[in-house]
Amino acid sequence: MAAFRSLLHIAAAAVAIVAATGSSASEGESQPAMDATFVAMPELVVPIIDGDRADGRLKIKIVLRAADVTAAARLKAAIPSLRESALASASEFARLRASPYKPVDVARLAQDMTRVLRGRNPDVASVLVVEVSARPA
Repeated sequence: MAAFRSLLHIAAAAVAIVAATGSSASEGESQPAMDATFVAMPELVVPIIDGDRADGRLKIKIVLRAADVTAAARLKAAIPSLRESALASASEFARLRASPYKPVDVARLAQDMTRVLRGRNPDVASVLVVEVSARPA
């Protein structure tokens, strides 16, 4: 059941990103309605460090889910400080739990980032990881 809820969150976030990026539908097609409680964050790119060398790069695209439209508006205004915290959280995750040669534990990444960003701003209901890749340097 939890996996199904996660899939629903990811699908909703993907719809929100498409709507937020301004992708236009052809004439006669309707665009999906954007859920105003989702706030897309610019892509995060952090190094994967192993010992004293950079082993690769971890790229992450996340969407913040707010409890309501008012909270989402506050999150949009706070994106610069939230991005700083998200970069710190992603760097810590990359240092401890990422490898360019193994699949990324997306559930753990989303959980860690939700904890950090919710601690920074209580308007963050959850962090949805919509795209992630770990590549060698």
